Amino acid sequence: WRGSSPAITGNTITLTSAPANVSIGSISSTGFTVSWDATTGAASYRLDVSTASDFSSFVSGFNNLTVSGTSQAVSSLTANTLYYVRVRAVNASGTSANSSTASAPTLPSAPTVGTGSGATSEAITANWTAPSGGAATFTYEAAISISSTFASTLSTQSNISSSSTSFQFTGLTPNTTYYFRVRAVNASGNSAWSSISAAIATTSATYYSKSTGFLNDVNTWGTNTDGSGSSPANFSANGASYNIRNRTAANLNGDWTVSGSG
Repeated sequence: WRGSSPAITGNTITLTSAPANVSIGSISSTGFTVSWDATTGAASYRLDVSTASDFSSFVSGFNNLTVSGTSQAVSSLTANTLYYVRVRAVNASGTSANSSTASAPTLPSAPTVGTGSGATSEAITANWTAPSGGAATFTYEAAISISSTFASTLSTQSNISSSSTSFQFTGLTPNTTYYFRVRAVNASGNSAWSSISAAIATTSATYYSKSTGFLNDVNTWGTNTDGSGSSPANFSANGASYNIRNRTAANLNGDWTVSGSG
């Protein structure tokens, strides 16, 4: 056979590059949104979501999931669990390499508030039950208030170990009603606050004088019968009693005004 060879013409399409700037946002306790930059020439994308950093297993429905845009909501996840995501770009020639891996934990669920315990004249212990969820690292934050609606907060304690389910608030006022609430915190943010606890009141305070010192000086008084121990912050707190012990003279050194009731 003699003659010229037929001409072969066509266009060569190369694979696109892997998507860049993969990130996880809008994180809740049950889901998040994965986003990435558009890749030139990509017709669609493929998304993987896993709890394993090597992607040896996948979240149901998120193994090579086809996505037409540059973001995808991921739902039905477990609270306080670390997830890993990666993306590939697809065109007529095939699929790109994997993007870099992004990771983030879902938010923790809220702890379950318990009842207060161990009330003294200056302290109460807040108790709670740990939230359900995964094993991502987290801590607790506990807050206390004299308002049953938490219209204001007296004190907030952060970085309470996840192995603890109680915290003692100290430096409180005797004969006063308090409320507390708790939330969990991880690298992605905070859980919702627990419900507000039932009311718990500190007890009345009893102070005893030392054998020396002026009676109008708060440092002359303490919670132990010999006058040692914690001194009152002032003489105006409700529910405080003062007992003069081991005295041969009053040693008032001037006027002494005690206000409050109880």
